[in-house]
Amino acid sequence: LILYTDGITEAFNPKREIFGDERLLKCLDGEPTKTSEQTIAGLLEAVRKYTAGEPQSDDITTIAVRYAPGQ
Repeated sequence: LILYTDGITEAFNPKREIFGDERLLKCLDGEPTKTSEQTIAGLLEAVRKYTAGEPQSDDITTIAVRYAPGQ
């Protein structure tokens, strides 16, 4: 389960384009073995790279919870 504020999807790059839902989903797709911490770190790094030093225009908050039955 990933919860996030719109500051992630609405983060701007130098061309004033937003990070968007598609990039968010792409960051979260493909590696189900990652821990919650790794997932969050990867997402925040992707946003940092995308914004390329642009000032943060909104709050950026996210939380990840992984349900692992039997562990």
